Amino acid sequence: MHRTKKQHYVPQSYLARFTEEATKDGRFHVYDFEAKKCRPGSPRKVACETDLYLWDRIDSDIGPQDIEDMFEKTERIASTQIARIELERALPAETSEMGALLTWIAIQHHRVPNRRLARSRYYDDTARILLELACANEQRYESTIKRIERESGEPMEGVTREEMLKFISETTFGVDNATHMKDMLDGIDTLREPLYRRKWTLLIAPSGVPDFITSDNPVSLVPTQRIVEAVKGFGFGFGTPGTIVFYPLTPRLAMCGSLGPGVNGGAKVVDGKMLAEVNTATAVSAARCVFSRRRRIYFARNKLTELCSANGRLDTLLAERQDARPRERESAAESIAQPETQLAHVAHQ
Repeated sequence: MHRTKKQHYVPQSYLARFTEEATKDGRFHVYDFEAKKCRPGSPRKVACETDLYLWDRIDSDIGPQDIEDMFEKTERIASTQIARIELERALPAETSEMGALLTWIAIQHHRVPNRRLARSRYYDDTARILLELACANEQRYESTIKRIERESGEPMEGVTREEMLKFISETTFGVDNATHMKDMLDGIDTLREPLYRRKWTLLIAPSGVPDFITSDNPVSLVPTQRIVEAVKGFGFGFGTPGTIVFYPLTPRLAMCGSLGPGVNGGAKVVDGKMLAEVNTATAVSAARCVFSRRRRIYFARNKLTELCSANGRLDTLLAERQDARPRERESAAESIAQPETQLAHVAHQ
């Protein structure tokens, strides 16, 4: 049976739209935060891992390739929809078509490796806490050892509490790939509902305005200024009112989804300032890499400084290095009504 070993978590068909040739073998500029450099790349060679979606349980009706096959099917549907949006300059009018596109955005958010890493940390932390509680004192440790011996039928002689605590502190506790796949699919189902409740706007970059960029984690979620104080210390999610979701579709088109009163859907022609802020959100949400068909990328300089100064991304994205304390960012949706500010015309040197 055919099996795809190198599996893309950001589809080649999607990334192809951000190349100069608009093909899977086309070229774009990759801003690599980890390596802190800009390099040439192509959709075939980025945003992929080996057997990322492999279903590795043999006692299951799900085959090893089934998750990847499902994603490939949804990718074809999404690619067709994006092509139609590009042609018509409008989001799908049919509820079913818009629903399929939002399902695709939910898939894109949950299929990336950094979401998997977050789930792995949860399992590791939970296992470690439970095991440390089981070894909290000698009495509890002896009780735990007796229960393990009774349930397994195997003796555990000679293992001291100190040795067990050392083992717990040095061990990474993981789960099989199928568990990660099940959690991913559950997350996709959960995310669809808050995405459906948002009011979606198509953002259009007119002639004379720079390009939208994309990344290896292209779905970004940002708070508006009015909720920054409220969410401090608590965080925010896709169902939090006052947040905005951005998803670049092509270098000239992006989607913007908002929650709350007074927000209308449709299409909006953006100016350079709003485009720069969308690009800033995309760059900050990236796990490692930003992709652009142009070497020069436009950001809102002060916003990028505020959001990136602590994690080293300024060294990669800004032509001149700056130091700045992180401050509350205002959202693109709010700032578009305010006076224009100088854009950062950014190129890696």
